[in-house]
Amino acid sequence: MQLSQLRTVDVLRPGKGKRYSLLPVDHVDITGFHVSYDGSPLRPTLLDIHEGDQVTWHEKGTRYQAVIDEVVIDRAVLRVAFRDAAVTEPDWYGGSGTL
Repeated sequence: MQLSQLRTVDVLRPGKGKRYSLLPVDHVDITGFHVSYDGSPLRPTLLDIHEGDQVTWHEKGTRYQAVIDEVVIDRAVLRVAFRDAAVTEPDWYGGSGTL
């Protein structure tokens, strides 16, 4: 997989700080993200992701933010649904919304 195709999200817990930086995911859009850990030693049950956590990601030069509405684990697959997805200002690094 080329780096430009790699999709990642950051997960923040309000009042607690960042939980994950650049967490690789198979797919992310304004409705949520999913990732399969099939064949990996990592299991979705080991991740500390909860409803109410905030998620940020970048897509085609735009930075998005959403709130986790639901977390579903189906064997080796983690599915996360979002609410309140919106375009946000560029991150602290002062960039244009791209990494």
